[in-house]
Amino acid sequence: MKILCCGFFPALQRTIEYKAFRPYEVNRAKTVSVAASGKATNVARVLNALGAEPQLLSFAGGGNGDTVRDLLEAEQLPCRWVETQAETRICQTLLSNDHDGCTELVEESPPLSAGEWKAFVKTFAELQAGFDQIVFSGNLPPHAPQDIYAELFAQTDGSKVLIDSSGAPLLATLEHRPSLVKLNAEELGMTVKDSTDPVEQARELIAHGAGAVGITAG
Repeated sequence: MKILCCGFFPALQRTIEYKAFRPYEVNRAKTVSVAASGKATNVARVLNALGAEPQLLSFAGGGNGDTVRDLLEAEQLPCRWVETQAETRICQTLLSNDHDGCTELVEESPPLSAGEWKAFVKTFAELQAGFDQIVFSGNLPPHAPQDIYAELFAQTDGSKVLIDSSGAPLLATLEHRPSLVKLNAEELGMTVKDSTDPVEQARELIAHGAGAVGITAG
């Protein structure tokens, strides 16, 4: 099955391991690993491992963007990139061997120009007909066009689309009847405010056009 995985803001992910991390002190890393990351990137990566035929469609810019592209090429993950002037963000995960859990340092996604968003829409229009399924992944930051998902949905058959997002950008896609909507429990509560019951909230999304709703714990 050919699956187009669409996401706007990939990241260069650095995972840094410490023997015992201490805030406000000099900490020397035990190991450092670098990988391409982001919701759509991870979806495409898993699908690739499962034997599907995914292709990632995303933005990339600057030296960080070049590194992300090189890393995914090394993974033999098919990608189509829309160039940006803005540098692809870096996110860092700090691990400390003396306790469970981690510390995440997440850069906000960079603002993009109107022309760059138009280029993404144009590229999607060129690609989408050649895929059996389309997956949209990621919430939108305030500086992104909040109707971008709806604009992309309007170019394809909603029945072959899955979306992992929340809030107004997600609600605007329901008229196109996506086959599956995925949110975590917190996002669901922020998106459907008429009820606090997850089952009732999911039913409301289905009543407005979602084929099915998946709710995760995180």
